[in-house]
Amino acid sequence: MQRSYLLWVLPLPPAAGPQGPAFALAERIAAGGAYGLLQRTLRDRLGLVYGVHSELERHSDCGLWWLRLDCAGEDEQACREAVEACFDTMCGSGLDIEDFERASAGLRAQWTIEDDDPAAVMQRIALEYWAADGQGSLDERLARLNALTVAEVQAVLKQAWAQRALFGWGPFPLRPRRSA
Repeated sequence: MQRSYLLWVLPLPPAAGPQGPAFALAERIAAGGAYGLLQRTLRDRLGLVYGVHSELERHSDCGLWWLRLDCAGEDEQACREAVEACFDTMCGSGLDIEDFERASAGLRAQWTIEDDDPAAVMQRIALEYWAADGQGSLDERLARLNALTVAEVQAVLKQAWAQRALFGWGPFPLRPRRSA
């Protein structure tokens, strides 16, 4: 069996910018675990033949959304088409309100837990997530998240998706693991 890897890279605005929560929510809707739209789309089309890895990397002056998909070499084209179709749906016909609400609740919970984690707080400070005027407090971020609309999330996603870059590599042979 051979492995292939696909990597989509989308630009993000600075972390302290007003669009930060919208991108965090878009990423959660698309790739937020087993209930993310991307995982459901891939599962419906291909079964369980892939791995999805998504991460927002945000700094004070720029950011990137890294979306990597691992799949069997023979499924590469089908996986690529499924990802493209998923994002075309999210950017075009709209986001499902149930996905939007589930992702919002998950992001609120994640931010609340992280706010109690000294390591996560220090990481945000080190990456200059917080603006000098204090707009990065948990209450402020939650207020911005709660004020978001489906249309706002869709607009920032559409803009980033239009500027995406796609990289692919593989197929690589999978070697069987040796037993000890």
